Amino acid sequence: MSKSLVACYGLPRPQGGASVDGAHPDNPVARLPEGLYDVVTVMSASGALTDVAKLGEAAKRAKAGGSVEVREVVWAWPSAEGRPPAAVAPALQSLRAARVGDIRTAESLRRAVVYAGLSPSGTSVRPLAAPEMRAAAEAAYPALASQAAAGAAEAHDALTALAAALAPHLALGVVVAQRP
Repeated sequence: MSKSLVACYGLPRPQGGASVDGAHPDNPVARLPEGLYDVVTVMSASGALTDVAKLGEAAKRAKAGGSVEVREVVWAWPSAEGRPPAAVAPALQSLRAARVGDIRTAESLRRAVVYAGLSPSGTSVRPLAAPEMRAAAEAAYPALASQAAAGAAEAHDALTALAAALAPHLALGVVVAQRP
């Protein structure tokens, strides 16, 4: 029987199975033994939450030759800058939150996986589910997310509107890799 681990960075935790909140300040991923798991899945709401160092840290938990799957919210546009062109989505050009700029393209995610020391075997882009879209908006606007969690109705409504504005332009990038 294979052992698997899911490290969540801002995306909702899956039902069942072993999972840890990688974004927790105590960094529980780093405290897990290295080379223990056959399959490690990293789920991230933004590139800001899983830089190359965090991807590498999670990947170390996989056995040599083990599988590592990275699922991250990415721009659905293949352009070099990631954001959709102004002619297609003019409203998005005004979303200047620093964390919106941290959203990567699927190709940038693949490169981050390579820089983390893994050997990718495939990259795909899938539609986002509603909870993942909400998590992406919360990751892009952490101050609003904090206010909404504290019960502020205006912040909750603002996040809902931002998620709706971002929804057609974001996707779930999936990179399957192997730990050497």
